[in-house]
Amino acid sequence: MFSNELLFYGGIVVVILTLISAVIFFVLFYVNKIKLNAKFDKEYGEKSKVGKKR
Repeated sequence: MFSNELLFYGGIVVVILTLISAVIFFVLFYVNKIKLNAKFDKEYGEKSKVGKKR
């Protein structure tokens, strides 16, 4: 029984760690996207809205 419980709770721990890693990844990705867009705006100017459909 110990082996079954170890696999069960170990799987739960792996899922939780995976979800935490995914959240950290997406937060860092979003922050880097904001920084990169700010850098592009600084170097090339604001993005033109001409011809963009709403």
